[in-house]
Amino acid sequence: MPKEESLDKKLNQPLPKEAIKQREGGRGMMLDYLEGWWVKQNANKIFGVDNWNYLPIWEEMKHIVLPDYKDRQGKIKKTGLYTIPGKVTVIINDKKVTKSDIGVVQYYGEEGKEMAIKGCVTDSLKRCFSAFGEQFGLLLYDKGDTTPPTTRIKGQKPFLSQIQLMEKFGMDTSQKAPKCQLCGAVMRLVPRKDGTALFWGCPKWREGCKFACNVDDVDLEGTITKKQAGRPKQAKTEVKVEKEETVEDIPF
Repeated sequence: MPKEESLDKKLNQPLPKEAIKQREGGRGMMLDYLEGWWVKQNANKIFGVDNWNYLPIWEEMKHIVLPDYKDRQGKIKKTGLYTIPGKVTVIINDKKVTKSDIGVVQYYGEEGKEMAIKGCVTDSLKRCFSAFGEQFGLLLYDKGDTTPPTTRIKGQKPFLSQIQLMEKFGMDTSQKAPKCQLCGAVMRLVPRKDGTALFWGCPKWREGCKFACNVDDVDLEGTITKKQAGRPKQAKTEVKVEKEETVEDIPF
């Protein structure tokens, strides 16, 4: 079984570049991830084949039904999420160390349910192992911001976090985000199309809320100080669901 000192050293080593794969997510985003088989192989190498095990908790599996969506051919299809918690137990210095997490996968169409369940098991395993350190992709699950640091669009520069946007445009990083005056959602900084400035936009724009305001019209406490003219109409209650994202794009 692995000794604690040598184990810590191994777990803190950076991931080999060849282990990090990429897939295209919603809106053309390229997402970094580790393949399930590679995580198992690495666990065998670091902990030993007989010194770890993974157990999905089937009795706690949940199925969450989401609103129907239209595919590119205009056909109405069912969609939803499966969540399966699991736990990984590793023997270190004759002691059992257990890490747990939840796998989440979205399916599109009834035919995708079986693959979603299988994907949940693998996702849970990978998330459990990520708690052991960088060798299992811990940095790929960075939750410091809703936009992962490894997320980028083909042919474009990486997305910047809210703090990074503030720093780039000379804003005070203690700035608090305002709330949308129409729907109450916490607004986010958005670069203008020409890249010359930022504005505060409502995150519920897909649902029809187009409220926005200039950064100069918001004080450090997040209060909108200037009356906004020409407010858009209230967001529609019907939400249009597009086949754009899979659950793995969401930073749980």
